[in-house]
Amino acid sequence: MGKRRAAGERRSWTAKWWHSTARGRQNFRDLTAGRGSLHYAVFDALWVNGKDLRGLPLTRRKRALTGLVPATTTVVSKVSIEERWRDLFFAAQRLDLEGIVAKRKADPYASG
Repeated sequence: MGKRRAAGERRSWTAKWWHSTARGRQNFRDLTAGRGSLHYAVFDALWVNGKDLRGLPLTRRKRALTGLVPATTTVVSKVSIEERWRDLFFAAQRLDLEGIVAKRKADPYASG
């Protein structure tokens, strides 16, 4: 369970909603019909408690996510794959997935 938010506390992060079928495939038609599972993944913390984190390296920004987003079966607060990225790329291609989010660990946040 995440930490309780104080009144007026603000947070901002980069994230994505996605829908998957029982077989793990994305299906927009099922999403609009309310079928299947809806998932939410948070990738990066931008602002926490009024502090702008965008100038910090990704590794520090990801540490700030700890405890902010409750980890449940449908919310993933941290997603990180640092090894076997080539295997990940080919698996995403083979499964016809929408895409992969990739960021350099030492870089500050860059919008766009």
